[in-house]
Amino acid sequence: MVGLQQQPTSSRPSADFALALCSFVGYFAASHVPDQPAYVVPATVLDRAIPLIPTSVWPYLSLYPFLGLNAVYFWPKPKQARRVFQAITLLNSLGSIVFCSVRTTVPRPQSTTSRLLAWLWQVDPPYNAFPSLHTAYAVVLAAAHWRVHSPWRWLVSAWALAIIISTLTTKQHHFWDVIGGIGLARLVAGKLFADLSPAHQL
Repeated sequence: MVGLQQQPTSSRPSADFALALCSFVGYFAASHVPDQPAYVVPATVLDRAIPLIPTSVWPYLSLYPFLGLNAVYFWPKPKQARRVFQAITLLNSLGSIVFCSVRTTVPRPQSTTSRLLAWLWQVDPPYNAFPSLHTAYAVVLAAAHWRVHSPWRWLVSAWALAIIISTLTTKQHHFWDVIGGIGLARLVAGKLFADLSPAHQL
């Protein structure tokens, strides 16, 4: 049809998206390696001061729609989308290497008033603590929005901050895990987003 241009197959981010999805397998599998000793991440004064806030399980679990909505936002911008999906793949790959090499854990409270948080603790083994990939995903996606001057960058940053705080208030992570996640995200974003700009659409 006149006036319509078909996007070249080579420019579509499908392959990078599929690879990013596959990379989550290693992340989740690392939590279920049997008979591997786990090292407790030391608690800081901040960790001891932060109370358990059961309702913060909602922003913690909101990471998954956060990832999905970001995929939808970047998909029509193939070059940006490929870099974002590659960043997720690299985060998962580096994280899995760390998790399989040195298993870390954070002691959880004995009980909670939240059924949802209790369910999370039941289905999510208390491993893969350092670095916090929740933090890494949040930081790297917020960085992508700022790099391309997205109109949603402030909202994404606020959501990302809520996710990061929730890793501490759900007692899923300690402060050092968050620092590790930020460091990992900065490493990946520095590698993949250095030349990314609003002009990179195709």
